[in-house]
Amino acid sequence: MLQKGVYFQDQIKFGDKWTLLLGGRHDWADQQQTAHRNGAKASQDDEATTYRAGLVYQADNGLAPYISYSESFFPVSVAQVTGQTFTPTEGKQYEAGVRYQPKDSNMLLSAAVYELTQTNVLKQDPGTEEFRQTGEVRSRGLELEAKADVTPTLSVIATYAYTDARTTKSSIADEVGQRTDPPGRPVDQLRLRRLGDSATDLRRRRSLHGHHAGLGYGFGHASLYPVRRHGTLPDRRKLGRDRQRQQPDRQALRAVQFSTCHYGDERTLLTSVNFTW
Repeated sequence: MLQKGVYFQDQIKFGDKWTLLLGGRHDWADQQQTAHRNGAKASQDDEATTYRAGLVYQADNGLAPYISYSESFFPVSVAQVTGQTFTPTEGKQYEAGVRYQPKDSNMLLSAAVYELTQTNVLKQDPGTEEFRQTGEVRSRGLELEAKADVTPTLSVIATYAYTDARTTKSSIADEVGQRTDPPGRPVDQLRLRRLGDSATDLRRRRSLHGHHAGLGYGFGHASLYPVRRHGTLPDRRKLGRDRQRQQPDRQALRAVQFSTCHYGDERTLLTSVNFTW
């Protein structure tokens, strides 16, 4: 898949309190697929324009309520049994929330509610293990987060999220009104971030249902270990490097559909330079 895009964004301040964010993006996606089992080939070109907008009010007491609207466009890379590609998944999200940072404090509290509506959502049939697209899925949720610097080198981040996702339109009548798979349930996380002398970013996470335990995570026989390094450069610049490495056992990461499976990425490297003024 080859995906290209152009975007614009403008942030406008009205006085000392109000900030308006407007943005738009146009994407082009070109897909070429070949099924190695039967040699079937499929190609598809898609494009879409999406928009986003947000408005925030910054009060003197540290409160910052906001509202936002955003659209999404996601090309689906999985092919049907016939070799034809699926229609891209599109979405619209409304969100409202508030952030609060007490004066002379390094603590940040936030709360948000949202509604996300997606069309052409990909779903796997449990009987045939084949993929198909559901007409429409609506997700409503609540997110809470608290951040605080306990010491100059230790930060604590606590989060809570609940999502209720249901099928609102489908070619199968019994699916309408039902929860999607997996069903919505609350999830919490507690993360500790410590920056030592070597500037190593160490994070420990805990989930209510144990899905994010420990420092590494894996699927099947492949284990992934995230390694992060952060340093400070002169003139208010920061250098960051994130690397994700897979054990070289060449085992399949997981079978993702009826006819294919994916290998885990052997190594992913991301480098960034930020400047603060």
